[in-house]
Amino acid sequence: MIDEGELRVGERAFYPVLGVVELLTTEAREIGGSRQRFYVLAVVGADRKVLVPTTNAEAIGLRRLASPAEIDALLSALAVRPTSFDTQTWNRRARAFAERQKTGRLADTGEIVRELEWRKRQKPLAYGERRVLDATKGMLVREIASALGVDEAEAEARVDAAFEPQGGGGQSA
Repeated sequence: MIDEGELRVGERAFYPVLGVVELLTTEAREIGGSRQRFYVLAVVGADRKVLVPTTNAEAIGLRRLASPAEIDALLSALAVRPTSFDTQTWNRRARAFAERQKTGRLADTGEIVRELEWRKRQKPLAYGERRVLDATKGMLVREIASALGVDEAEAEARVDAAFEPQGGGGQSA
């Protein structure tokens, strides 16, 4: 997590649900009669900016990008096929996925991608599942690319390789 004042201009971080963000600047604004400092963040890969009170950064889940060791561990975890799939209705699974996305934790993002990628190999995903997979996988790919200093195509290839037999995929948990 990122404490107040820890983020530097130009530095990238991870914002729950939105993915990788870059600090453009900090600015002071008057809100409800009190002056507060805000991080002005640009969402990487989208034409969108977000203001986050510096005092709230940790509470909302803003965190540093994953380390190379954390990414290696995640890619290994992706390769392990789930022993069973959630049999709840899609609506309930979607709510559970949304709750996991809100945490901003790398492991939660990875679990969503893992479950949906393996499910996709069993049967075609429903439209809503494909949307969740595409969005979540995109956030994961952008984080890996930013953290490792590689382009998104290389990061996506690493994620996809985790699900292939030659990439260690197909193992059972």
